[in-house]
Amino acid sequence: MVSLSDGAFHVRRGDKCSSHALGIIVRARFARNDDWTESKTLEGGLWLFALDGREIERLPESAADLGGLLAELEARGIPVEHVYVSAPAVLD
Repeated sequence: MVSLSDGAFHVRRGDKCSSHALGIIVRARFARNDDWTESKTLEGGLWLFALDGREIERLPESAADLGGLLAELEARGIPVEHVYVSAPAVLD
């Protein structure tokens, strides 16, 4: 689950929670599985990166309120690269 408040985003996975300032995100990549001939072995997701290239978070496409985070990134002018990948190519 993803939530937004006070210039930060919060991620809850089970009993674990992490928070990050939105200001540290400089780019994002939204990857989706484009291999319709194989079973869906990978769920799409959003990767968030800091200025030094460090991955901040990797969020599954099914995360609650991911759309709200994407809208906030767009409003802040943070580029989101949309890529389509083949599951077998990613697993190799």
